Amino acid sequence: MNANCPMPANPHGPTPLKDSCIAVIAAGNSRRMGICKQTLDLAGEAMVHRACRIALDADPGEVFLICGRDYDAISHTVSNLPVDCAYNGLYETGQAASVRMAANLALAGGYASLCIIPADMPFLTAGHLTRLAEGLRRPGMIAAASATRPALVPMAPCLFAPEAMRLLCDLQGDRGALQVIRNPSIRPKVAIVPFDDPLMAFDVDTPEDYAQVLALVSQAKRPAQQSDPRRHRKEARP
Repeated sequence: MNANCPMPANPHGPTPLKDSCIAVIAAGNSRRMGICKQTLDLAGEAMVHRACRIALDADPGEVFLICGRDYDAISHTVSNLPVDCAYNGLYETGQAASVRMAANLALAGGYASLCIIPADMPFLTAGHLTRLAEGLRRPGMIAAASATRPALVPMAPCLFAPEAMRLLCDLQGDRGALQVIRNPSIRPKVAIVPFDDPLMAFDVDTPEDYAQVLALVSQAKRPAQQSDPRRHRKEARP
């Protein structure tokens, strides 16, 4: 089977992440939002709190929260959750610094895999995260990436085995873990895990994004025919 073929759903349910750690990336400057977006309220819960709660619901070995400029506010927001907050002093240099920190923490902890998720994807669920483990367990895979149908373009969240974690340790600049996923020499070893939920790809960057999320979460249920609200915009990146 081609490594980049979509993964079929596991009829026995999602695979646990007990031998993995999850890194929630929340070190961005929120420049386009104008205020600390990670602490914005979503139906009574801060966005970063929800991201960490979802990570914990996936039942990993450990959850790291990588913070930057707004460390005090963000760490206080999740103080009631069993997550380890880490300060990225190089956050001004771009996303890669947070990814490097996450990879180094995972390697130091001896984890079998590292899941990286941004703190600003409000429609992620624990099921999305645990499904990634199915992809990584395919023979020869060193990473698994999420994708939404029909395009199946690799996106966050992503899961990395130690071989791929070491590649993450070399990243530089303002590009995240997708640099590794999209590397032509790595792609044959990346399992693409498809999802049918287009809202999974939604990330919050601007006040307009936030207003749209508030409108969506205020609905009693999301309509089945909901079109992808980000179809004309960039994908979420870890």
